[in-house]
Amino acid sequence: MEIIKNNFHELFPIVQEAIEGADFIAIDTELTGLNESIERIKTFDDPQSRYTKVRIAATKFLIIQFGICTFTYSEAENTFIARPFNFYIFPANSDRKDYHDICFMCSGSSLHFLSNCGFDFNKLIAQGIPFLNKTDEIKLIQRRADIAQRQIDNPLDNETKAFVEKTMSTIDKWLCDTNEENLTVETPSMKQKRLVFQEYRQRFSGLASAESRPKSVFFSRMTEQQKEKKSKDDAADALSASLNFRSIIELLVTSKKPIIGHNCFLDMCQLIHQFWEELPEKLKIWKKLVNELFEV
Repeated sequence: MEIIKNNFHELFPIVQEAIEGADFIAIDTELTGLNESIERIKTFDDPQSRYTKVRIAATKFLIIQFGICTFTYSEAENTFIARPFNFYIFPANSDRKDYHDICFMCSGSSLHFLSNCGFDFNKLIAQGIPFLNKTDEIKLIQRRADIAQRQIDNPLDNETKAFVEKTMSTIDKWLCDTNEENLTVETPSMKQKRLVFQEYRQRFSGLASAESRPKSVFFSRMTEQQKEKKSKDDAADALSASLNFRSIIELLVTSKKPIIGHNCFLDMCQLIHQFWEELPEKLKIWKKLVNELFEV
């Protein structure tokens, strides 16, 4: 079963049921790369050196596809029932100031391998499920708190407040008391324009569209079709904002089911770094963390 951004919420209960009812679970990943040439693992590397190299790779490359297959024993059929799930994963696309753009490395050989296997890179970018590990989530919450605090620490002066309220009143009257299709609001300064857009989004974004022009903002009355589309887009954006592939990893962690993988040292390091928390420097601490997350 293929799971992407558009059907993640719909199919999440099915994945949850499969994981909770499984006897054991197999995982696999597809990555943008395995390692850099200077960090290749050598035969005589000691365990700590090998972990250090894998840890470095985990911070540079990304898991872009995550496979889960649950196995549940059926007494009636005297066999295991397998239920495979395939997740496309890609960083969130947001122009919000509180988000940071994720940069990552790609290996040419890895991308060639995926392409030869029919991997859909367009689907990855357009429909990949976004993610945040716990460390990045804490940073995001702090950035949002800092932005909110700056707004409190820099209150608007009375003149600016009056300008904003007068502008909002003008827009309200235009929408309620006239049949005119368009309205132009003069905004002599960039600060005034920013505040007008900010208040417009909170009060009227479902009723009119806004376009920035030199020294002004141009508003257009929405048609019923445009309002309906805007409502659907807003609902989709709200769902998208709540997406985080870590919720799938949390299901694996809380299920306490045996996790099976082939040569999955790198997969586990990538999984923890990308979806859970930053990797510790010491192998001993990493092993303790893995045993805490996946006890069985």
